[in-house]
Amino acid sequence: MRVGLAHRQENSCVKNNYDYNIVERKVRQMTAILKLLGLIGGIVPIILTLITAFETPGFGAEKKKVILDAINLFYDKVAEGNVMPITKEKLSGIASGFIDIAVAFFNLVGWFKHNSPTVST
Repeated sequence: MRVGLAHRQENSCVKNNYDYNIVERKVRQMTAILKLLGLIGGIVPIILTLITAFETPGFGAEKKKVILDAINLFYDKVAEGNVMPITKEKLSGIASGFIDIAVAFFNLVGWFKHNSPTVST
């Protein structure tokens, strides 16, 4: 009977250790997700500020490049001495998509006014 009890206790320890490893892995994954959301959440207001600050009719591609360059510089500064939860390329891709969505929204609601270009005489 003792052998059976020792065997059950050993299996219980193995199971508890296995459960602990699963929990630990899930906690690490959740922490990485929270860091990523924090980074993206911190960049969204910066992107919106830059979009409105650089708004002038025309030159959309150039304005987008300036904003993406600023985001990449921001990433480089934050990454100094820190482990980042996302690569610069992935963050730049997310930022690029967000810029497109934000500009389309601003155009749709009329935030950005597009006048016909005037011809100088």
